[in-house]
Amino acid sequence: MTQVSYNTDGLRIVVSSPVGIDEYTEVFFSSPIAFQVMDEGEMYTLWKDSKCSSKHAVYKVISGGWKDRVKNGFLVVSGSDDKIAEYLVVTVGDCVSVLSPLPPEILEF
Repeated sequence: MTQVSYNTDGLRIVVSSPVGIDEYTEVFFSSPIAFQVMDEGEMYTLWKDSKCSSKHAVYKVISGGWKDRVKNGFLVVSGSDDKIAEYLVVTVGDCVSVLSPLPPEILEF
């Protein structure tokens, strides 16, 4: 992961390709409700039972993610709103979980 930045315009996440390949993917959320950045090793319980075995960088989380784990405590309002989806941006080093009512815009460059 090359960059994670948040301001009034939204949340911008830039993911780099493997070493030696000069390509990047920008994942932009215009209306994020909440997000967290974690080392991928801290998400072991997600990986051991996960279907995230492809080489994609962005996933829509259907169940069992951050939103489900904290909706009855920390994310009381957004955690129970079915219009707010969870997305997971995955890299070798870091992962970003994002709650948003809108899907991300993805740009490769």
